[in-house]
Amino acid sequence: MSDFLLGVPGKLKTISDYLATNLATGRAALIDRLDATISSRASAAAVAAVAAALDATISSRAAASTALSSATWPQGLATKLNDSPLLSPPIAALVDTSGYSTSTSFATVHTYTGKGVLTYASVVGGYTSVGTAEVWIDGVLYVTGGALLVSKRLVGTATSFEAVPFNASLEVKIKIANGGSLVTAYWRYRKTA
Repeated sequence: MSDFLLGVPGKLKTISDYLATNLATGRAALIDRLDATISSRASAAAVAAVAAALDATISSRAAASTALSSATWPQGLATKLNDSPLLSPPIAALVDTSGYSTSTSFATVHTYTGKGVLTYASVVGGYTSVGTAEVWIDGVLYVTGGALLVSKRLVGTATSFEAVPFNASLEVKIKIANGGSLVTAYWRYRKTA
């Protein structure tokens, strides 16, 4: 045991010499800074240099107007997307309403002239007769369907809505197969700019 203790001063001298030789002043200063706050680790000049490099990288990017060529992004497509009711903001409250008829020929129960997005349409027939509804989008028959007593979904569901854009008009027409009963249609849409 005494041999071991007699060798301790020599081992301590070896460790001290190693640290003095291999631990430069710069390294020692870095070790001393480990407990410093983050803000003291970089100089203001270093932070400014990084910010300038980031700005130069971002500023050197192509302008948005030159990002796509007209071959991949024709002006006609850009105009259609720009004018799409799907991308336009609403201009009024959501229209959520219904209409009914006892007519045996198609009767118009709702007409809207303008842009919008149809999200729901359904029809419910009478007790003894099938009710039929037609939804016209921009003057073209979009969907038709009929039902007896139960609701027939034509566009969307009560909890999940489709998005059918229209640019000029929306029209809902309904009829009953024979007189004496009532047919009801329900629809929901938003008007857009």
